[in-house]
Amino acid sequence: MTVRPDLLCAVTASLLDALPGDEKARGLAARIAGYLYERRENLGATSRALLAVALHRLGRKEEAGIVCENLTDHALLDKENGTCRFGRVSGYRHWWNDAVEATSATLRAYLLVEPKSEMIPMMVK
Repeated sequence: MTVRPDLLCAVTASLLDALPGDEKARGLAARIAGYLYERRENLGATSRALLAVALHRLGRKEEAGIVCENLTDHALLDKENGTCRFGRVSGYRHWWNDAVEATSATLRAYLLVEPKSEMIPMMVK
């Protein structure tokens, strides 16, 4: 059975949320996060944001920052309105590429990993 990388990102973040003191869960999350980090170019915005949060929680702050930089490369900026979003707003969408889901997940990642980013107010707006 093949598991989608997007689902693995959600599982990894959930493991760290649900079992923060469980070293076995943390070890599994670390292995999955390493696997996903190497394949991050195939992830959508929501999954990249979840991966950035997981890496940060695992103490891999440099890699988390790189994932946030990768997210920035795919930001949809509207400078006239001072807004920023991620994901799709039209067409067929899934949870992992929906604009609301992707932007909120990215906001969460930036608040944790890059709290001084000037993109945060743009995402909030």
